[in-house]
Amino acid sequence: MDDLRRTLSQLRKKLQKQASEMNDLQLLLENQQARNEDLEKKQRKFDTELSSFRADATREKDERERIQKEKDRQQSEMLEKEAELRVSCYVLRVTHSQE
Repeated sequence: MDDLRRTLSQLRKKLQKQASEMNDLQLLLENQQARNEDLEKKQRKFDTELSSFRADATREKDERERIQKEKDRQQSEMLEKEAELRVSCYVLRVTHSQE
């Protein structure tokens, strides 16, 4: 009978120890889940900001390209006008020298 009581006492202690370990593991799990939720929230925020920055960068790149095209067009137009001016000056000199 004493052996049975000792065994029962040992089993109760073992049960208490396992219950305590189970509670500790449950707390660790809850803490980890809370941390995971926090990290997922931060990741979503980061992804949103990254997407916004990429969109801004794309808009800026498009704007730079548009400005460069406009600059190139205006330079080409200026060169054409300079060429026309040189021709006009030449014609005036020729006309003036013939008079």
